[in-house]
Amino acid sequence: MKIKKYIASDIATLMRLVREELGEDAVIISTSDAEDGKIEMIAALDSPDINWDNLQQKASDYNDVFLRERLSKHLLTASAASSILSACRQIATENKINDDSRILTAAFEQLYKFGNFFDMSRPIKMFVGTHGSGKTTTLVKMALLAKLRNIPVKIISIDNVRTGANNQLESLSKILEIDFDFVRDKQVLFDKILKAQGNNQMILIDTFAINPYLSEDIERLRQWCKIISSDKVLTLDAMSNAENAVEIAEIFMQLGIDWLFPTKMDATRRIGTILSVAALHDIKLGYGGVGPHISEGAALITAKALARLITE
Repeated sequence: MKIKKYIASDIATLMRLVREELGEDAVIISTSDAEDGKIEMIAALDSPDINWDNLQQKASDYNDVFLRERLSKHLLTASAASSILSACRQIATENKINDDSRILTAAFEQLYKFGNFFDMSRPIKMFVGTHGSGKTTTLVKMALLAKLRNIPVKIISIDNVRTGANNQLESLSKILEIDFDFVRDKQVLFDKILKAQGNNQMILIDTFAINPYLSEDIERLRQWCKIISSDKVLTLDAMSNAENAVEIAEIFMQLGIDWLFPTKMDATRRIGTILSVAALHDIKLGYGGVGPHISEGAALITAKALARLITE
């Protein structure tokens, strides 16, 4: 058995330190306030002779059995589940509350980043993802939502692999009365973006799907990402295995991912993939895909909505 204490200014840093030293199988025993506004975390590497239930109960009077059972049904990674439960125990103890829904909502607000996708101070969004992740459909959904908010939109595709997808994207853009361009050259992309910025447009860029385990795919996409500063939006199938999704997201983080857009949320009863990726990476949540229809296929993701999916 290996037990160690860590002190840092935020939960995300603590979880990174624990993972680096103790690994993915480490279990969080407790968190508490330290000096200078920092947080103290006690973690341990599992051993057959440890009664974790007893240790967790000593760390807090709050009984987290219900949330542990609910989280286990959603198939989170061990590290993500531990960080959520640790935050829940801390919140319950400090605020003297026992309402699981309120506690979980507060934990999600503390652990996760939620942002305004349509913040025009960051108007350029580049959508990236693996084959079949719903990247192009997601882009069109967000283009429609922007248009409904009276935000001028321009769609640019750099996908020179799927000709059919570009034809479909161009047709949808015409239906929605949205500017569309297909670009093969990096300098042309730069020029198109500058012009769209001058017109105060939100610029949504569709990229080619890649295999994240092929270094040449990552490098090819990286060259396009370097052209101009933009928010990178990772589309990720909510039905995928959480461990695999975390690994894939880790690779995409090399490109500077800013947003996680989970797709096919309506087709799964478990959101462990979303919670695990967002808990272990510095990435924002905004919307999620909840159906194939362009007009009704995106839903706002909030801490309260995620907590409801877990507790109800």
